[in-house]
Amino acid sequence: MTKPKLLIVDDDEAIRTQLKYALRDDFTLFFAEDRSGAIAALQENHPSLVSLDLGLPPSPEGAEEGLKVLDEIMKVARDTKVVVLTGNNDRENAIRAIQLGAFDYHGKPI
Repeated sequence: MTKPKLLIVDDDEAIRTQLKYALRDDFTLFFAEDRSGAIAALQENHPSLVSLDLGLPPSPEGAEEGLKVLDEIMKVARDTKVVVLTGNNDRENAIRAIQLGAFDYHGKPI
């Protein structure tokens, strides 16, 4: 049986490692650390699910870069489910993420 594909987009290596060990039995995993890596991995691997951190380089303290990634994902892979996982627990960003097409939004730690 083929495992579903999951793309994890997070600039924090420790988070990527934790998610890798927690999810590797249930998913075929792909990783990206920034917007360009996320879009390249999305186009190459066609995951059915994306875990997306909003705080990505070049401004990891804000949510703008992550929201741009979400918008691009929704434009090129509309059927992909994106779950936003972020330490930026701002309600406004959660609403914006859902409006842009995120399937769900969760604050860290999960």
